[in-house]
Amino acid sequence: MTKLSEREVKRQYRVIKQTLSMHADLRDEYSRASCFAQIVTVVACTLICAMTFASDQLYSVLGVSAASGTVVVGFAGIAAFTASLALLVLDWRGRATEHREAAKLWSRALREFRTKRAEDQTWPGSTWDELNALYWHTSQYSVEVPSGRFNGLKGRYLRKVLISRLQSRYPGSPLFLIWLKVRLWHLFGALRHKGIDLTHDTQS
Repeated sequence: MTKLSEREVKRQYRVIKQTLSMHADLRDEYSRASCFAQIVTVVACTLICAMTFASDQLYSVLGVSAASGTVVVGFAGIAAFTASLALLVLDWRGRATEHREAAKLWSRALREFRTKRAEDQTWPGSTWDELNALYWHTSQYSVEVPSGRFNGLKGRYLRKVLISRLQSRYPGSPLFLIWLKVRLWHLFGALRHKGIDLTHDTQS
């Protein structure tokens, strides 16, 4: 384990907040994907059942030909099969559950860190071992953030933090303008940046 210090405890606190946000984002993304696929499956299957045994008179009322109805049923079947296959293979619901449980673990860790924090926003040395053990225990028993998503989710978290601070400072400003300012500010900042100090201890 890393040698304990006030700096290390602060780093762990930052990582906990960031990781909690990442898992919450992944939980919501996978939940939305699973919900959308289920809706597509139900709607497509309902359409197939309704159109398969439809008479020519029904098609006429709907203003479509029987041939067009057959095409619609075919596309509905493809949509139902694709959505069902995605639910089965990609297992969005299962992934959402994994990240939901991970978010709960990191949320409990965050609560403990905040509870043990003193009024001056530091942690007494007597709490370091306990907090350090909690941090590594949570990391060990939590599902990992996919490596391919890490940088994107980290950037999203940092933008949310900055947008929140700016919104608190300028509550009358439209959220879209604050978001646009943050995006442009960092875009031009990155373009002007001439080098990266690889030895610098950046936030994980």
